Amino acid sequence: MTDRAESIGIAEARARLPELAARVAARPGDVVVIENRRRGERVVLTAESYLNTLEAVVAAAQRQGGEPFELEGSIVSHLDADELDAAMAALRAARDAADLARLEDLLPG
Repeated sequence: MTDRAESIGIAEARARLPELAARVAARPGDVVVIENRRRGERVVLTAESYLNTLEAVVAAAQRQGGEPFELEGSIVSHLDADELDAAMAALRAARDAADLARLEDLLPG
């Protein structure tokens, strides 16, 4: 959610609709998230100009396309999530052991 989001129930949204509509129209970027217990999906009330901005950003990102972004020095891994977690845990354990050995070297006998 954005910094300027309010979440309310559908009954309250119905009662306050003119006020909510005026607020989001006056402050593009504000959103009101309307929750309905009977439906799983929430809905959002926002200014049309804000929606147009979001759609333009998405369209621009889709036009860029091209190759996936790769940070210089990135590595490619063929590990699944569990294997990657295990490999990272092993690296952290080795680092911790090396740090502890360096600390022990600094301590007097």
